[in-house]
Amino acid sequence: MNGEVVIEDCVVNNWSSDYGAFQCENTATAADFIVRRCTFTNCTGQMSAAILRGKRIEDCAIVDCSSTVNNGGALFRFLSDAVISNCVFKNCSAGTKYGGAICVEDNP
Repeated sequence: MNGEVVIEDCVVNNWSSDYGAFQCENTATAADFIVRRCTFTNCTGQMSAAILRGKRIEDCAIVDCSSTVNNGGALFRFLSDAVISNCVFKNCSAGTKYGGAICVEDNP
């Protein structure tokens, strides 16, 4: 797996935290942080509700998730090389700014 952190086939419902249901804190590790075939429903967070700093997000459904302050109701990524494929975002919002579903910032 070459040092990848892979989370797959999970369901997260009614989650609330400061930084999303899944967060990879280390920027170097975030380069290999993969979330696939997961469903997030009714999640809230200050900076992203579902995933913070994922490198690859594949085949996920993110529904009714919100960032209470800002920065991507579903996903927030500090590096612009993230790959997001075959995902559904429905009814996601960000508090006062920066991406109802996705926020990408180029400054780690």
